[in-house]
Amino acid sequence: MKSTEEKTFFIAIGPEKTGTTWLYNNLKAHPEINLNRVKEIRYLWENQYLGNSINLYSKLFKKHWHLRSNRVKLKGGVNSFLYYLIKKRKLKLKSLQWELRFFFGIHNRKWYKSLFNYNYVTGDITPKYAELNTNFIRELQLTVPDAKIIISLRDPVERHWSWLKMSLLQQRGLKKLNQVDKHKIKECINNKVILKSNDYVSLYKRWEEIYGEENILIIYFDELQNNPKSLLRKVESFLSISAYTYEATSSPVNKGLTLGIPKEIKEELVKNNKPYLEDMKYFFIDKYPEYWAEKHL
Repeated sequence: MKSTEEKTFFIAIGPEKTGTTWLYNNLKAHPEINLNRVKEIRYLWENQYLGNSINLYSKLFKKHWHLRSNRVKLKGGVNSFLYYLIKKRKLKLKSLQWELRFFFGIHNRKWYKSLFNYNYVTGDITPKYAELNTNFIRELQLTVPDAKIIISLRDPVERHWSWLKMSLLQQRGLKKLNQVDKHKIKECINNKVILKSNDYVSLYKRWEEIYGEENILIIYFDELQNNPKSLLRKVESFLSISAYTYEATSSPVNKGLTLGIPKEIKEELVKNNKPYLEDMKYFFIDKYPEYWAEKHL
């Protein structure tokens, strides 16, 4: 175990739909961990993909999904502050200050580091960090040099399908694929960002190059489904914290629609992800990547 002066900082970078919200909800309950109300900071992802376009005007008015989601987060934080003030007669001034700093602060290293409580094990769970290139991972390492990295992985075909359902159906309030334009389905099947994130071997190598193998833990969505308590014990050991009895360990959060993959779509997803399935089968020593490859190829 680390001493009280050496609290672990961690970054969870599993791509979308690999169980990161489940991980956040469970770790947030651990008494030795302090996580922010906002799960995803997206600091360097924002720098890589939006560059210098972030200013007060863009934060308040531009329609990019990332900026809109930050406005929703700010609204939620202010509403929470007002709820405790009016209903509970509690003045949570520090929480309001955090919300305002998160939204209005100038996004640089100092700002990022100011968002965390280092009296506890703390960290940033941002799936979009799976898309960072080496230069931005190196910038993150300069900001939090001793961070532990958790990479959550899932069968890439199933992850791609889960993301497709979320993007085309759940976010639009729909339940059947025949309600969606076929060209939109095709765009999702061939989405370059999702496919790049499914290249788990390259993803691991980028982070291992900067942070080192000894500072990286790989966890699998299959473990979450089959033995969530054992998975949490593994994470606790990696973060040098004690075992804890969690309440919400049994199933994933943000579970998608129960809708099987149509044969023609599955064939396309397997075709697009075939190179990644083949590579990870021989790269990772764990049983799951090999199982995924055997299942689909």
